[in-house]
This record gives sequence, structure tokens and C-alpha cells, in this order.
Amino acid sequence: MAAYLAPADYVDSDHPLIIARARQLCAGAAVGAGTGAGAGAGAGAGAGAGAGAGAGAGAGASASASASASSEAEAARAVFYFVRDLRYRGGDFEDLEIYRASSVLAGGHGYCVGKASLCAALARAAAIPARLGFADVRNHLASPRLLAAMGTDVFAWHGYAQLFLGGRWVSVSPTFDRATCERAGVAPLEFDGEHDALLQSFDGSGATMSYIKRHGIFHDVPARFLAAEMPSLYPFARDHGITRFLRSEP
Repeated sequence: MAAYLAPADYVDSDHPLIIARARQLCAGAAVGAGTGAGAGAGAGAGAGAGAGAGAGAGAGASASASASASSEAEAARAVFYFVRDLRYRGGDFEDLEIYRASSVLAGGHGYCVGKASLCAALARAAAIPARLGFADVRNHLASPRLLAAMGTDVFAWHGYAQLFLGGRWVSVSPTFDRATCERAGVAPLEFDGEHDALLQSFDGSGATMSYIKRHGIFHDVPARFLAAEMPSLYPFARDHGITRFLRSEP
């Protein structure tokens, strides 16, 4: 599990901007602070009580574990909503900085992979193990113009994050900000800190994004692979095609 707390090249959780933002987001959650306090309380309660010491320590440990889990969930939700509501905006796949967490944070916008990278980096900086998942998806929010340029309704290598919460991996996709969802007429994705948050609403009928092919789990963004693979899948994106596409938007 230690590997998923360690910084990486693109999930650069040791960057000063990432650390400062994680502290700000998690200031009220006290992540990791419960265990020592609970253990101390349990030990103190049982100090002179003989058999009562074991019961006191057990109760303290149980309470502290519950507090720690609650704090982690609060911190995870704070991270998710902060990243979700950064502006969704694509970038040229050849630009490796679109995948780097600190660059996404500094720029204030990103697309799915960059935002997943930032979510994982902030989680690791808050002492929550995190990793990245990739999948091909359908029912991805997109304009008819973009779908026409792509020549398909399959979005390859959609990025999402997994956070280790309550003893298991929870998947989250903080891709589309509230403003983007409002323009599309769909509800933004919500996260309760406990259950997966992957199925972004696609339209008013109840349809959601569907994951059609999983590519596995990664410690860091495979940025150089994506920089080569995505333009090969979507020729319009070659040679800074995303920038040209965005500049030509009506």
C-alpha cells in the first residue's frame, strides 16, 4: 500500500502546490489524527483499573478507528469536489503537462486524465492511498461537433481515480465540472465518500457513461504512451489538433 502513497512523476503529490492545497482542503477532516488520540484515551482510561484497562483500550481503539474512517471520507469528498469543479477543458495530447497534477492545479482546468491525476495526488498528499484507472467509454459528454471530428462515440483511455477508503478501493471520476454539466442539461456526479462515483449522467433519460473496456490500474499516468496513442486513435488531434479545434469553436 505504501506505493500508492508515494509521489510519482505526473501524480506529483510532493509538489508544494499539491501539499498546500491538500492541507487547505483537509483542514477540517483531521486525516490520520484520530488513531493516536483514541489510543491515548483508551490507555489513560484503563491506567489504574486492571481488567478495565483492556476494555478501555478496546473502546478507545474502536472509537478512533471510526473517527479516522470518517475523517478520511470527509477528506476524500473535499478532494473530489474540488477537482470535479475545476473547469473541464481538453489539451493537446502531445503536451505532457496536461497529465501532471501540479500543472492541472496551477492552470485551473484539465480533461479526464489530468483531473484524475490531480485527484490522486491530492489524496496521497492527504495520506489516502490512491491510484489511477483507465477505460474506454461510451456516453461521454461531448458536442456533436467533437464526435464528428473524432469519427466515433468511443472515448479511449478515459482516466479516473481510485481511493483506498474503509478498507477497499473506491473509484471516482471527477471529470465534468458543474458548469459543464449545467450546459449539457445533466446532473453533476456526486460522491458520498464511501461508494463508487463513476457513472456520469449522459442525458435526461437516465442514461450514464458506460465503461466498455478496462485498461488496468496504474501508479502513475502513462503520459508518454498517451501522448503517442491518442493522436493515432484520433487523427484530428495530431500536431496540436485539440488547440486548433478549441480555437475554431463557434
